[in-house]
Amino acid sequence: KSNRQLKQETLDFVTIGETYFLRELVQLKEIIYYAKSLEKRVNILSAPCSSGEEVYSLALLAAQNFIKDMYILGIDINSSVIEKAKLGKYQGRTLQRLSESEKRR
Repeated sequence: KSNRQLKQETLDFVTIGETYFLRELVQLKEIIYYAKSLEKRVNILSAPCSSGEEVYSLALLAAQNFIKDMYILGIDINSSVIEKAKLGKYQGRTLQRLSESEKRR
């Protein structure tokens, strides 16, 4: 294995991937409230984004608040969770705070 590959595997092993939809809802709502007040394109960086639940939560709240011009970028040093985020498929405990209609979106 190369040094780069070993370094990435180590980072993937030691990072904590605790995440779920609508986690830290108060903060997410504040971000959406502020974004809506700007009345212009909003760019958001979610770091670390883990497997994407916070990014998708922001997108869900933006859609519910009729914010159409928003770009959300999620980054994380753990490459395996980024791959999971790209798939956008979730199940189990991570969905516990979503309504049935939100899960279908």
